[in-house]
Amino acid sequence: MTNGYISEDALNEIAPFLDAANVDVKAFSDSFYKKISSARLEPVLETCKRMQEKKIHLELTYLIIPGY
Repeated sequence: MTNGYISEDALNEIAPFLDAANVDVKAFSDSFYKKISSARLEPVLETCKRMQEKKIHLELTYLIIPGY
């Protein structure tokens, strides 16, 4: 499981050793993502795209926050 924050170079380095990955997506908008995790959504989505391009089986976990 990963939060999806990984540089392109680092992903290229480990990709040959990955069969699958589970990315924890904490929100669906950049503003809300930043509010709850002090991070940005776009890098997480880019990581998911790169993993898919590299044929890494990708599973997404969506965080449900009561009250939001």
